[in-house]
Amino acid sequence: MNDTTVKTTTPAKPASSEKKRILPDLSAQAKADAARIAELEAALMAEKAKKTEGFGIRISDKGCVVINLGGGYPISLYRNKLAMLVANFDNVKEFLADNYGKIRTNPGE
Repeated sequence: MNDTTVKTTTPAKPASSEKKRILPDLSAQAKADAARIAELEAALMAEKAKKTEGFGIRISDKGCVVINLGGGYPISLYRNKLAMLVANFDNVKEFLADNYGKIRTNPGE
């Protein structure tokens, strides 16, 4: 019987200056991404705060005036209906003054 020994060799470890990087260093990119996420979250919170402030007015994509009173149901008026409301605003104010006692408040506010 022959005794054969098998020698296993391990590759020599490279010196620290010779280490190969398998993956790129992404820590700088991760920090930049985290800062961008924080910036976007702050902008989102500011936008949400604007929507819940109460009164808001804007022009919709369809071109009508949208008045938001903070109750979740905005009022949308096109130019002709808005002009009619503005022209009759004195009548609206008079009606509201005459019927003030009959008009209920929102129990949730």
